[in-house]
Amino acid sequence: MKNAFNLLLTVSCVLALSCSKDDDPDPPSGDVDLVKTQVIVFEQSGIPELTVNYYYDDQRRLMRSLFSSGDSIVFEYLSSQIIERSYTGPFKYSEVNYFLGTTGLVDSSARSDGQLTTGVRYDGAGYRVELREYDGSNALVSRQVHQYTGGNEVASYSYDGNGNLDYSQTNTYDTGHQNSLSHPAQGQPYLGKSSANVNTQVVRTDHISSQSETYLYEYDYDSGGRIATVRTFIDLTLAATQHFSYY
Repeated sequence: MKNAFNLLLTVSCVLALSCSKDDDPDPPSGDVDLVKTQVIVFEQSGIPELTVNYYYDDQRRLMRSLFSSGDSIVFEYLSSQIIERSYTGPFKYSEVNYFLGTTGLVDSSARSDGQLTTGVRYDGAGYRVELREYDGSNALVSRQVHQYTGGNEVASYSYDGNGNLDYSQTNTYDTGHQNSLSHPAQGQPYLGKSSANVNTQVVRTDHISSQSETYLYEYDYDSGGRIATVRTFIDLTLAATQHFSYY
């Protein structure tokens, strides 16, 4: 089985991990409830349970969080740029600059070391439909294409720099439940629109090895109809459980 942490990073409901102090004030109220905490239990891998506390500024933007392992990410917001700095304990190991287009969405990004840049394209509704990655020599490394139906991402395809299909993914949704873990609920609306409903199944195919995996998701909801618990299964085996609370 794949490393469970890598698994969760590929699931849409997993949030960005950041660092913070415990005494940050609560964010102001708004139309969308912001995620406050996430507890991740890795059922099969032996990785210790992880707790993440999320903190926002007075504009409801994700600023920093406390990640129980000591790893962290901190965000700095400028007029047309967002800087994301990642740390292991007190030591910075990565910095990414996100550049905003005229619509306020990220249309490109670059690592501070210049080794990887991206270009992003959205449809008229604000959903991301394409992401291109380039290396330090500006050569195309990969291209991702996303397709949507009814406000949900139903399929995605990943190609290498030569146009060969590496991976594909199809998604199934429960249209009776709203996605309370959207980008606005994470304080990151600049990433574009999220799928409107909860994802119940992902089939991911590796076209290099001609193998597929099926991810299944089960949910519990709180009294406000928000996602409280997500159980992730890989080929029917429970891999991880996530618990969420909200401001």
